[in-house]
Amino acid sequence: MAQVNEGYLYQNKKVLFLLKILDPLLFLLPKKKRVFPEEIRKILIIKPDNIGDMLLLSSVLPLIHDKYPQAKVDIVGNKRNLSILENNPYIRNRHIVDHYKHNREKMSALKKKWVFLKTYLASIKKLKNQEYDLCLIMRAYGNNLISFTKFIKCRYTIGHGTGGLGALLDEVVQWKEGVHEVEHYLEVLRPLGISAAIKDLHYELYLSRLAMEKIDGLWNKLFTEGEHVAIVHPGSGNPQKTLSIDQWRSCIIILENKGYHVVITGLAEEKPLAEKIASPKCTILCGIFDVIELACFFQKALLIVTIDALSAHLGAWSGTRTIAFYGGINDTRQWRPLGENVVVVDRFCDQAPCFNGCKEKTCMEFELSEAMFSDQTVKRK
Repeated sequence: MAQVNEGYLYQNKKVLFLLKILDPLLFLLPKKKRVFPEEIRKILIIKPDNIGDMLLLSSVLPLIHDKYPQAKVDIVGNKRNLSILENNPYIRNRHIVDHYKHNREKMSALKKKWVFLKTYLASIKKLKNQEYDLCLIMRAYGNNLISFTKFIKCRYTIGHGTGGLGALLDEVVQWKEGVHEVEHYLEVLRPLGISAAIKDLHYELYLSRLAMEKIDGLWNKLFTEGEHVAIVHPGSGNPQKTLSIDQWRSCIIILENKGYHVVITGLAEEKPLAEKIASPKCTILCGIFDVIELACFFQKALLIVTIDALSAHLGAWSGTRTIAFYGGINDTRQWRPLGENVVVVDRFCDQAPCFNGCKEKTCMEFELSEAMFSDQTVKRK
């Protein structure tokens, strides 16, 4: 679980030192006190995060709509995480700011910073005269784009101060330790009079007709009617989060012994990993799905086996029974998927959450058994 350190969600002592100097100075600057608008017609959400975080955020979008049904809601994110909001009825416009800290494209650090600057300035130019009534900063950590709101017209801005630059907000909300990440989104919404229980929330992901047609055609080509299909999705943006080659091989053996046709999915660059763990009977489908198509594919399977990654959240949305292995990098209380169809398997570690992982990776060593891989399914509501 992320922890507040001297008021900030940072562990780096140099960053903490700079923020402890900068933030008090910003608070001393003359600032016109702004009151909450009487009428909310236009809302801007800022979420410069990874795609899994954006999927989690989608769960609270209906709450905003219910509170302000006539308001037009726009969002700022990066090119990758905004893709998860394709066809989302709660969002009017999506605007790209590719922050270099969240850019996973294969390019140099210098080019990532150039892309960030270019998209940052382009979005400011596009939005500076939109006159938003409300801006919601939905990232409590650093690189949260709070500064972005100072270059556009926004009457009132709400967010956490734990990522720094809290003085630029009109209302700073408290970040509570030991709760699910979605609770932190609800903390930002609470001043609006919005509240909800996490158990009542679910991901807002919308399939396209083209995606469904593609997956239906591929499924009918690969599998016979009634065939038991289990999907293994072993990859992650962080290699520290995945199981060892031997453990994945053991997992696949167990699944095949139970009568499953095992399909391995992942990104194109994860195909070498898939080839190392696959048995001769496996089907490897790496690099052929976008996120929406992968979610659609998950929906058709009988079982999904994966790790602490976007795939676990897509499995939760799909309604298919999902086994997700979590290590000690993150705390499952904060980052576990929404929904009852996901079984999170984790191991206690004295150092957890360590955020960066370690060479030993003992927290990712699990005792695999046939009992883990039930064929029970839970239908998505």
